[in-house]
Amino acid sequence: MKTNKRLIRLTESDLYRIINESVNIILNEVGETEGGQDKLARLAARKSVNGDKSYFDISSYAKEKRNGDPQKADLYAKTFHKEKDRLKNGGVGSNNI
Repeated sequence: MKTNKRLIRLTESDLYRIINESVNIILNEVGETEGGQDKLARLAARKSVNGDKSYFDISSYAKEKRNGDPQKADLYAKTFHKEKDRLKNGGVGSNNI
């Protein structure tokens, strides 16, 4: 099968916009699921342990995507604290991210 490859030119700002839009689409889809809440909690915990203040943004985003669902909120909180403790103890334990 022969494929036609075309060379396209993008500016740095075009590439940045494409990547930014793609990441936002993925985050919107992920944040609305229980698995997404779990992954966001683990990411926030990792950033928190490393002293990165952006974990507040992740936590706020996850809260927004939960839409008041107490089950998802409970999952997020449990996962966040469990992962934070795991990382503080040298990363011992499950590392399913």
